[in-house]
Amino acid sequence: MSVLSAHYRFVFDAVNPRGEEVQLSEIQLIGASGSTLSPIIALNPGGESPYLQGPARAVDGSLGTKWLDMRFGVNGESVLELGLGSEHAISGYRFFTSNDNPKRDPIGWRFEAATADGWTTLHRLHGVIAPVERNMPYQTFWIVAPPPPAPPPEYRFRFTAVRDRGAAEIVLSGITLFDEFGRAPILQVLNPEGVNPAGAGPERLVDGDAETKWIDSAFSVHGEAPMPYSHVLLRTAYARGVIAYQLTTAKDSPSFDPTSWLFETKLPSGDWLIIDERHGVQPPLGRMVPYTNEPFSALAWPPPPSPALPLPPASPEPLLPPSLPPLSPHSPPPSPPPP
Repeated sequence: MSVLSAHYRFVFDAVNPRGEEVQLSEIQLIGASGSTLSPIIALNPGGESPYLQGPARAVDGSLGTKWLDMRFGVNGESVLELGLGSEHAISGYRFFTSNDNPKRDPIGWRFEAATADGWTTLHRLHGVIAPVERNMPYQTFWIVAPPPPAPPPEYRFRFTAVRDRGAAEIVLSGITLFDEFGRAPILQVLNPEGVNPAGAGPERLVDGDAETKWIDSAFSVHGEAPMPYSHVLLRTAYARGVIAYQLTTAKDSPSFDPTSWLFETKLPSGDWLIIDERHGVQPPLGRMVPYTNEPFSALAWPPPPSPALPLPPASPEPLLPPSLPPLSPHSPPPSPPPP
């Protein structure tokens, strides 16, 4: 269920066993488009928080702060009200555990929206398993169906020259792609318009066996003379960007080793973006060996991944704009700092 509202609230009614307080480091609201929304006001009516651990700390964009309600056990629940400033439909939300005391992690709650009829429950959960790790996200909770997963990233090599300019074939034993975690798993590899002898198709490029090889016998007839080409298309298993790659020579004549190529990634628009370009490379004469000691860099695209949670500098004061009315008529004024 999804509604348009400027005011939302979580009513926490259960924490881990033996917990008497409730706390979270951060809460993120996910809008209908999938983007993260930033509340401009946060209130904890009936709650009590230590200095600089008030409700505003749950939406300050920092995992280094936290919201703590010490009256959860006394009240039997804890309410966290969030104001967005304008109406939005919420499709989901995320919680992040705080830095200590897992007994305070919430495991049951209602998520409600302020409507003309009062507070309307959009989502209710009980018995959630909170992460054991500190300052870590819970699973993403979806109120409506989550957006479809992004298609696997696509990459393409456009080989345009081999060592022997008169060679009619291009041959390689392997192609390896690397992301930030190491070797990137390959879901699919294709050689569009290529002519491959039996047992020498593009799948041999990613089978991990240096004894096998890929051959494109139509290399010299592609394109307009004197620019032959051969395309190798690869789809990776994860959305993480490829940052480097390696080529491996085949057990065949060095004449067929590629020496010039473009390495590209496919953009959402369908266009191909060049992320690395090599000309006049001198492959090793050794067979079934990598081209270089270190992989070729491919860092132009995509840009370095942003953190899952933006971390702007924490505000030294709670985010309670005086121009906005409280979300609850029973919300007490914020407690003054201790002397």
